[in-house]
Amino acid sequence: MARAERVVCIAAHAGDAAERCASLRRTAIALSSRAALGGRRFRLAVTHAAALVASPLPAGGEAAALREARSLLREIERRRLEVRRSNRRLAREVSAWVDEAMRQGPRLEEEEG
Repeated sequence: MARAERVVCIAAHAGDAAERCASLRRTAIALSSRAALGGRRFRLAVTHAAALVASPLPAGGEAAALREARSLLREIERRRLEVRRSNRRLAREVSAWVDEAMRQGPRLEEEEG
């Protein structure tokens, strides 16, 4: 992810081949967002995706570039909800396990005493 962020910085300051650098910058931003998404860093992934939407669109491929950015945002939201559901399910299972252990706890102490 650090390499992708470095490419973004380099591409942002390039002056000669602006069109080629803009394309590289968009690719680097998309990769940074996907890397953050893979690491479950959703806020950072959304920040990079927003930068992708705000970056200059390539000539001739505006629709495809916007479609890619919107798809990335939908994927981030889908993964965020998936992780939230998984966390809730895990919390319920742990809570049930703790409740069961608490119910059985006093009985074990009475048997030992």
